[in-house]
Amino acid sequence: MFLNRPQRIAVDYLTFGSTDFIFGPCGSYWKFMKKLCMSELLGGRTLDQFLPVQRDEIKRFVQLMMKKADKGECVDVGGELMRLTNNVVSRMIMSQRCSGNENEADEVRKVVKETAELTGKFNFSDYIGSLRNMDLQRLGIRLKEVRENFQTMTERIIKEHEKARIRMEEVMMIK
Repeated sequence: MFLNRPQRIAVDYLTFGSTDFIFGPCGSYWKFMKKLCMSELLGGRTLDQFLPVQRDEIKRFVQLMMKKADKGECVDVGGELMRLTNNVVSRMIMSQRCSGNENEADEVRKVVKETAELTGKFNFSDYIGSLRNMDLQRLGIRLKEVRENFQTMTERIIKEHEKARIRMEEVMMIK
């Protein structure tokens, strides 16, 4: 996506050396990741499998809008659309709603917001190489916190999936 652009410190740190698909350098690894994403994650077959998830979340969204309209309440449409999108994506990835547990939803929103803020922030060290190791703007500390929060959240999700898989296997063995 951002092929062969100058590497920014925040992006490089948060993506573990730009080993991701979006900010990775163009080459054989990037081509492999693009092919994998397009065939396995964004392919028509995969998206068709998640159509019921999308329909369910849209139905919930419309019901919420109707309920608030009946009560005459104000609605933050942008916020609700963001919640809808987050719920669809999180159900596709983690099989659970992002807004089902408000603490987890807030945690996800906070990490996403901080990541966007830090990757978009002007960093002198990106443009003046001699300042690279000085962290004059104290962005390094915040980057470390965001990456640790993301890793903790990801590890928790993976452990939940592993536990669910083990429970499913135990149920299947009993039957």
